[in-house]
Amino acid sequence: MTVVSSSLVGFANYLVPLMIGARDMAFPRLNAAAFWMVPVSGALLMASFLVPGGPAQAGWWSYPPVSIQNPTGNLINGEFIWLLAVAVSGVSSIMGAVNFVTTVVKMRAPGMGFFRMPLFVWAVFSAQIIQLFGLPALTAGAIMLLFDLSVGTAFFNPANGGNLVLSLSSILRCKNGIVSTLT
Repeated sequence: MTVVSSSLVGFANYLVPLMIGARDMAFPRLNAAAFWMVPVSGALLMASFLVPGGPAQAGWWSYPPVSIQNPTGNLINGEFIWLLAVAVSGVSSIMGAVNFVTTVVKMRAPGMGFFRMPLFVWAVFSAQIIQLFGLPALTAGAIMLLFDLSVGTAFFNPANGGNLVLSLSSILRCKNGIVSTLT
């Protein structure tokens, strides 16, 4: 999924400014930072298979309380690295979405209204809006799980006063946005 979405975003990154008459994306440095976070996220994801204890063992949604268990006792385990990769990927996608939305809203050619934009630009614009609504919840949930694993906070650990409903709420908010984006 990462390879497909990265290639589609690459095409959109090239085509959207051309189609709306802009010289470049609104924030070129933000664009570069978001781009270079993708290989970092991929490397972290692959590295999660190589650490002691193996890859993440809590499934692809990483539901607590399974995801906050640490059977190896090591701080750096597969679950931790996987959650770090999800958080980096989420931040990268949010940065890219802000850049796309700003570019489409503020950098259209004079005389090009929203209803005169090409359909491809509309597709990219609407997908990025959906990402802006869905991904912050997933990214925040991944960061809170990282804190539960590393620092010892109790966002999702019911034994220490955490709330499992909070994690399910953040996961379901993101899941609906992702399903809408992919279909």
